[in-house]
Amino acid sequence: MPEAFDLYASAYIEKPVTRKAIEDALDHLRYPIYSRIEEKKIRIQCFGNFEVFVNDSPLHFYRTKSKELFAYLVDRRGAVCDSDMIIGNLLPDDNVTNSLKSLQMRMVVTDMIRSLNDYDLSHIVFRDKVGLSLNVDEVDCDYYKYLKGNTELINQFRGEYMNQYAFAETTMAYLERKYYE
Repeated sequence: MPEAFDLYASAYIEKPVTRKAIEDALDHLRYPIYSRIEEKKIRIQCFGNFEVFVNDSPLHFYRTKSKELFAYLVDRRGAVCDSDMIIGNLLPDDNVTNSLKSLQMRMVVTDMIRSLNDYDLSHIVFRDKVGLSLNVDEVDCDYYKYLKGNTELINQFRGEYMNQYAFAETTMAYLERKYYE
């Protein structure tokens, strides 16, 4: 034990290690790694109507299609979505040329990123040459918890999932089958 004090340790945890002991040690660090006050809590509601909350306040998207794109990324659970997938699901209008659809998609993506930047949340969406994906580890989502078997959410599920979006119907059918199994 004297060696620990030679390291200028902020805390000392004895076995058996408990979650509370670790949390207490982290809360009392002399030089904190991060400030919990600055941490933003991102909560995503998929059951019923889709909504995104930051610190319990709704996140504002400048365009409804930007919010729909974010919902689509949530629905895909971290899978990379290329531009063709996004256009096919969010901009299915057959009367519009492909070049116009590509331009619309770029505008929607840019607007979604801008909306996330307004809340310092750009880190929750990965963007590369292949496409877009959501960093699912950075969000608290009722849909993800449901899939992991959270009994509270299983009991709260009432057969509604992202009601306002047509692309969500396939997932809704899957969730209903899972619920009745």
